[in-house]
Amino acid sequence: MCNAKQHSNKKNIFSLFRTLFYVACALLFSLYALNSHALVLEHLHQQNILQTTFAHKKIGYYVGSFDPLHLGHEAFVHEIIQKNVCDYVIVYPCWGGDSFKQRTDVQLRLEMLCAAFANHAKIIVTKLTPLELQKLLTVADAQDKVKPAFLGTEFIGIMGSDSVIAMHAYSSAEWAVNFMRGVKIPSHYAQHTNGSTMALPVHSFIVALCKKDEESMFTRFVDDRPIIHVLENIETKELSSSDIKIALKENKGIAGMISLPILHLIQKYNMYQ
Repeated sequence: MCNAKQHSNKKNIFSLFRTLFYVACALLFSLYALNSHALVLEHLHQQNILQTTFAHKKIGYYVGSFDPLHLGHEAFVHEIIQKNVCDYVIVYPCWGGDSFKQRTDVQLRLEMLCAAFANHAKIIVTKLTPLELQKLLTVADAQDKVKPAFLGTEFIGIMGSDSVIAMHAYSSAEWAVNFMRGVKIPSHYAQHTNGSTMALPVHSFIVALCKKDEESMFTRFVDDRPIIHVLENIETKELSSSDIKIALKENKGIAGMISLPILHLIQKYNMYQ
């Protein structure tokens, strides 16, 4: 009887310690969650840690319509970080104003980016305009160009294979000539897609193979700058923002195409109906 009682006491003590352990873990997780936030460029600037974040780092610059942001976009960025191709990635939307595409209001697309990457320590989002972004991360260079503001910073352009093919097809167009060259943004492009693609100077590229594109369809260069990595995610390669918008208009399911935060925003603002 005594042994049974001792055994019961030991079980109770073990159960108590286990409960306390779980409570402590939950508290630690809660504290972490409360103190974690998206890497917002404006916050880094306010905290005066831009220098330590950007100096001697490889910073990916991913510009796209993201209309809407889908799981293929997200998987591409995560893969770049996981494979240590870049230390950080800035995900930035084309601001609009061009005739190439009729995009959803940029403020809604900015909200999508902030929601999708809210808890990722290596992905940077910002609501700065293209001109504000350029002024914050670069300094003047010769001949109306800019260069990184921080010692040892290397900006790497990130784009889909469809954009690479378009670059080759429209190589003489103004947007293609200035694409990620770090040209000083004129006032009329301060809040414009062309300003988005002009903002930062890059010397190499990472490319994601998009729907129906193959690596053989383009050279390993974007004008005179090398493509250093071509990434292909078989599971998400077939995803397309256009297909998602069509599905939404036709009231078809889009499960497995976008993440929950993006779905919630689409529903909240009744987008693409």
